[in-house]
Amino acid sequence: MKWQPIATGPKDGLLTVLLVPSRKRHVLLTGYWDRTRWLGLNHDCAVAEVEPTHWMELPPPPSIEQGEPNP
Repeated sequence: MKWQPIATGPKDGLLTVLLVPSRKRHVLLTGYWDRTRWLGLNHDCAVAEVEPTHWMELPPPPSIEQGEPNP
């Protein structure tokens, strides 16, 4: 998986990792295209319009064997 320009981002609602510039650093958010704009989910799961520069597919989840055991 590599960073790709946002112009090539999926426009079908697929959840992706978005790279959003801010004043001091870039921020990584999970987000998606919503018909006319990019939306990002912050740490509180609040949705906000964002202007990402790049996107990347989400990595596959770990297998059950790689994850931590259930309590």
